[in-house]
Amino acid sequence: MKKTILTLIVFSVFLWQSQAVLAKDETHFFNPIENFNRDPNYVPGQYDKQDTNMAESAYYLKQSEYVDKSKGSDHLVVLGGGDITFSSTKNESAEVLGYFREYYGYVDVANDMPKAMFLVINVNSLDTSVPGRNNRILDLFFRSFEPELGKIVVEFKTIEVSGKTLSELSDGQEHTVDVRGNVFLNGQRKEVKASVTIKRQQGAWHAYTAKPITLFLSDFNYEKEVYALMKSCNHKSISDKVDVMINVYLK
Repeated sequence: MKKTILTLIVFSVFLWQSQAVLAKDETHFFNPIENFNRDPNYVPGQYDKQDTNMAESAYYLKQSEYVDKSKGSDHLVVLGGGDITFSSTKNESAEVLGYFREYYGYVDVANDMPKAMFLVINVNSLDTSVPGRNNRILDLFFRSFEPELGKIVVEFKTIEVSGKTLSELSDGQEHTVDVRGNVFLNGQRKEVKASVTIKRQQGAWHAYTAKPITLFLSDFNYEKEVYALMKSCNHKSISDKVDVMINVYLK
């Protein structure tokens, strides 16, 4: 009996350890040892990305479509001055923060309430503050030179809001609303949910995510690209999870 109990305990510990390893593998991509440069002084050099003119044109075509749709008093248009940021983790502990500097969008308004929000993001406006890293991410990971991959589209088609209408909010007052919709990236569609705060601010509106929108690279079929990026950047690992924050102004 004691032997049976001991066997069960050992098996349980083994199972727990196996699940822990599996969970770790699910949250990080690890660079195969044969691809990693062990020289402690090795630093990846500069990197030239491919021509992105066609991809830029595809982004501006989508932007033009949104401009046409956002005309009229029943829309709020996204202005400049905000930012769309993401954070990821490399080498299991080092945070990488990035920005998409160019985007356009609008909010549908009905009965003085926000009903839907649409954003198109120019992938080639990526900025991580390191030019060589920007180029590697764009070329090896996003493959942003391909026209159909040069943009990210976000469609929040459901906004659940209650309380005061937009015109009833005084300056400084805010609504926090739950939104649901889809992110279109790398030819994939992923449903997302988010909490967004909408604040009246000097005749305009400030909309920002109350907490990060968590996306997973594996949901967008980026496994192959992650390994190519790790090899080029000489990273030991890259997190599967990416946290995205949206911070925009509308009028």
